[in-house]
Amino acid sequence: MNDPDHGFPLQHLRLMRRGLAEAMKDSTEPPTHTEVATLAAVHQAIAALEAVIAERAHDPR
Repeated sequence: MNDPDHGFPLQHLRLMRRGLAEAMKDSTEPPTHTEVATLAAVHQAIAALEAVIAERAHDPR
């Protein structure tokens, strides 16, 4: 994960996920469906990027 072309988008998504999770945790209201869906979408995007990076690390063409 030392490739700078991949690091920034992944880091941005991780920071976004952290911010969303902290906002939900700190809220006195239950999370809305939209907040949960947004957090899930960001988490899925992170997983997809990590899978592509891992695949490219094993098969560098």
